[in-house]
Amino acid sequence: MDIQPVAYICKPDKTRSDVDGARSVVFEGRYRDPNAVRGIEGFSHLWVLWGEPGMEDDESGDGRVQLACVSLAGVRKASGLGSVLDIVAGELEVGTPVYDIKPYIIMSDAFDEEQG
Repeated sequence: MDIQPVAYICKPDKTRSDVDGARSVVFEGRYRDPNAVRGIEGFSHLWVLWGEPGMEDDESGDGRVQLACVSLAGVRKASGLGSVLDIVAGELEVGTPVYDIKPYIIMSDAFDEEQG
C-alpha cells in the first residue's frame, strides 16, 4: 500500500521547548488548508496515525503504521507553514511521518470498563 504523509512531527516552538514531550505537527504543503483543522482546537486529545521515520522511503513495504493518542496543547498559525498543531507526545520523535489525524471523541472513544 502506498500512502504519503500529510504532516511530520517537528520540534516545538521556543515557547514550549521546556515542556516534556512537546512536539509540533507541521503539515505538508498541499495539506495546509486552514479548513482541514477548523474546529480541532475544541478537542483535548487527538488520534495520530504515524509511521517510523524514514518509512515513507522504504520500498520493502515493511514499515509499521501505528496509532497514538496525544494531548492537543494548541493550534497556531506559523509564517509559511499554515496551521501548526502543538501536541504533547513523548513517543513521537522529530521527523516522524504522520498519515492521518482525527479528534478523540469522548462519547465514542472512551470505555466505561477499561481493561488492559
